Amino acid sequence: MPVPELINEGQMDMDGMPVSELYMEMEGMPMDDYYATSAPTGGEVAMMAGLGIVWFIFVFGMLAIMIVAFWKIFTKAGEKGWKSLIPFYNTWVLLEISGKPGWWLFLMFIPFVNFVIMILMYIGLSKSFGKGIGYTLGLIFLSPIFFLMLAFGNAKHLKTAGESESGNIPPQNPTPTPTQETPPQNPTV
Repeated sequence: MPVPELINEGQMDMDGMPVSELYMEMEGMPMDDYYATSAPTGGEVAMMAGLGIVWFIFVFGMLAIMIVAFWKIFTKAGEKGWKSLIPFYNTWVLLEISGKPGWWLFLMFIPFVNFVIMILMYIGLSKSFGKGIGYTLGLIFLSPIFFLMLAFGNAKHLKTAGESESGNIPPQNPTPTPTQETPPQNPTV
């Protein structure tokens, strides 16, 4: 291991500043070269810019597709399409379309609870369009595809299809109504 050289107190460095530090060279390479980094080349900069542009196009393309899908889903459910454009209000309306109370929106700000609320909303949304658990799983795991299928498929919202007049969707646990049975009449003999 080379022995570091001590610089005398009165010496100046290249910028004219007094040098009072310990400089050393290890195996012929000055220590300041250990921290040298190379600047990105023109090709690397072009590649990063290109990837950024591709990512920008992808994200905004998906955003545009989802806006169109939600607009169509809202109109199928009997709501005005512009309601899908307003942040937070669109979630409130989507909860109501799903047959859930709108105030559940506030529960979506609680970590981990928001996932449960989202799944319950997707279950209600599937049921409100007459779909089953498989469609709910599709909404959870492949949301963009299944929202597009819901928007542009032949699914009809049960409220707008005339199957339910009392609420957004048919009751999820319908209670049987008591039937009035007339006692059997015995014929007189």
